[in-house]
Amino acid sequence: MKLAWLTIPILALVTACGGSDKADTVANPPPATATAVPTAPRADATAAATPTESAIDPGVLSNAVLELSDMPGGFSVSAPGESSDDDDICSNVAAAAAKTPQNTATVTFGQSDFGPFIIQQVDLYKSRSDASAALESVRDSFKKCGPTWTDAQTPPTTWNIVALNFPKLGDDAFAVRVSSKDIPFFGTAQVDYVFSRRGAALNVVAYAAIGPVVGAASPLEDLAKKADAKLTKAGIR
Repeated sequence: MKLAWLTIPILALVTACGGSDKADTVANPPPATATAVPTAPRADATAAATPTESAIDPGVLSNAVLELSDMPGGFSVSAPGESSDDDDICSNVAAAAAKTPQNTATVTFGQSDFGPFIIQQVDLYKSRSDASAALESVRDSFKKCGPTWTDAQTPPTTWNIVALNFPKLGDDAFAVRVSSKDIPFFGTAQVDYVFSRRGAALNVVAYAAIGPVVGAASPLEDLAKKADAKLTKAGIR
């Protein structure tokens, strides 16, 4: 799973103002668009939804992600940003041989052009083992990357990465904060990620803030729980 898309709103703001992009690396942690790559077989499901090992079509996956009605007040649907390999967090760390997801759904919400932003991506794999391997790949990348990471932008920015405590979620989960106090024009930027796996799905929810809103109360825990519940309701277990 690529991580760049989760920081794109912040990177776009910084670039527009003549600044840079960045990400840090860390220690280890205790209407949606669905893309078929082709149709996704997955490991396990529910009676009323999808039988075990049968395919989940993109429509089902797009209905399993967060909606505007799940958001706190003041948010609206935002267009997802474009990313490149150069933007990827810990891009200097070779990811483990994670399988390509069968289906992907992504949603982005923002309070304004300057954030904060709530971003979710769900990658649906062929099996639980594939999804588990993908989650471990991301976790290992953060571990190997270290407590700081400097991006390749001009000028470069150094990001700090720390593990966050987070309640149990899905079959396995961890949370990470990526932050910097060196963002041109804005000063501070912070992205909190919750990576979780439920069945054959790898679910990532992020809360990205820049400037004065960084210290405001975050809705991430509540939204990560809602996102996990939606996967269960869609038969992804």
